[in-house]
Amino acid sequence: MNIGFIGLGAMGLPMTRHIIDAGFHVTVTSRRRGPIDMAVSAGAVDGGTPADVVRASEITILCVPRSADVIDVLDSASPAFGDGKIIVDTSTIDPDVEHTQHERVNAGGARFLEAPLSGGTVGAEQGSLTLMVGGEAGVLEAARPALDPFAGRIVHVGGPGSGQIVKLRNNLIYAVQTLATAEAATMAAKIRRRPPEAARCDHTLHR
Repeated sequence: MNIGFIGLGAMGLPMTRHIIDAGFHVTVTSRRRGPIDMAVSAGAVDGGTPADVVRASEITILCVPRSADVIDVLDSASPAFGDGKIIVDTSTIDPDVEHTQHERVNAGGARFLEAPLSGGTVGAEQGSLTLMVGGEAGVLEAARPALDPFAGRIVHVGGPGSGQIVKLRNNLIYAVQTLATAEAATMAAKIRRRPPEAARCDHTLHR
C-alpha cells in the first residue's frame, strides 16, 4: 500500500516515521525543506506538491495546524482526487470547515475522514495516539492499515464533523481540569503562607 503524508511538523514527522517503519511506501511533502529531508532520510520519497503526493498514494494523511491550512492543501491536491483515493485529515480544526471538506473531497470522487489526534508529541513519538474519527465506518476500515502504525486507539465517533466536535470537547474538559488544578494549587499555597492561628480558625468555622 502506498501512503502519502502532508505536514511534517512536531506531530507529523514522527507519525510518518512509524508508517515507514511498518513497511509502507510513503510519499511526503511539507512547507519546510528540513522536515522533508528528515523524512526522506528515514525512507520516504519527496512528493513535491500535495497533488503529486495524492497521485502517488492510495491513502493520504494530512497533519497541519489550522483550518485555512487544510483548505489550502486540499485546494492544491484537488486535481488528484479520484476513485480509490482516501484523504485522512488528522488536524484539529473547525467542525463546520471539516464538514465542508468531506463534501468537496467526496464530490471530487475520493473519500474523506477526519481523525483529530490526542496524545501530543509524546504520543506521536511513541505511536500511541488516540484518533477520534468522523466519517463513514467503511472508509475507516479501508484506511485503518495506514493509521494503526501511529495509533494506540482508533475510535469511530460518527459522521462528518463528529471527530472535530469530540476533540473540542476533549480539549475543553482538559482545560477545565487544568484550571481547577491551578486554582487548587493556588489555594493550598495561600493557606501554607497564613499564620497557624488563622488556619485553625478557618478549620473551626468550616466544621
